[in-house]
Order: sequence, then C-alpha cells, then structure tokens
Amino acid sequence: MRRQRTAVYLVENALAAIGRKAPFEKIKSLTDTVPVRGNLIPTLVTFSDLKNPKTAQIVRPDDLQSVFDKGYRTHDLSLTLIPVGLWPFDFGGPLGEPVTRGIDRQLSWVNNVSNYLSGRVSCDPQRGESCLQAVHFRR
Repeated sequence: MRRQRTAVYLVENALAAIGRKAPFEKIKSLTDTVPVRGNLIPTLVTFSDLKNPKTAQIVRPDDLQSVFDKGYRTHDLSLTLIPVGLWPFDFGGPLGEPVTRGIDRQLSWVNNVSNYLSGRVSCDPQRGESCLQAVHFRR
C-alpha cells in the first residue's frame, strides 16, 4: 500500500501545483496529462549495462549533459493519468489500461538483489553514495 500511496501523492501534488485538487478515491479514474516539476521529479537512473545493477547511475534532471553528452537537457516532464481498471485484471478494454509489467525481463537481477545496487550493505547519501535498491524498480 505504501508504494501505491507514494504514486498517488505524486499525482495529488502534480495536480495541486497547477491549481487542481483531486480526492484520493477519484485519482484511479482520472485521465489527464499534468506537468511534473521541481521536487516532484522522480529519481532518474541510467545503466551502462542493464545486466549489472552496479552500473546504475543517478542522473540529475538539470544535468543530463554530464551523463549523456552535450546537447542533452530536460525540457519538460509530464505525468499521463490513465484509468487503472481493476487489478489484477487491468489488461485493457473496459477493465482499464494495462499496468506496466515486465521490468524483470529488462532488469534480470531485480528480484535477486537484496542490498543496495552498489553491492554494499549500507549507504551514506551524505557522502554522495548511491542508495538505490532493487525495490525502487518494482511496483
């Protein structure tokens, strides 16, 4: 429930940022596209090797050039809201749009990493260490 609530807070806060309110119980049926700005932007990550979680690198939205090269920048980010349907039957049609599935096919390690992606058992963000965990890539 916590992860679902976190996603709902993003929607609530993105709507609030443009002056709109949506009650929690209505969010699952909304259809709209809203801008995502500032501290609402989720953590962006890239991998130099999708098969190796230790190659994860956090990308600051305001500094894409340092990772991808000159000319790359974040222009706009938006959140598209779609009706979610009735889980686990959310595979389209009158039951709503399908939920993204298959992350484990792209990131084969996602169900096997128990500590931080760096391989460490602890992390200290104050020292600039990445505190990414496999759970950050799962629903």
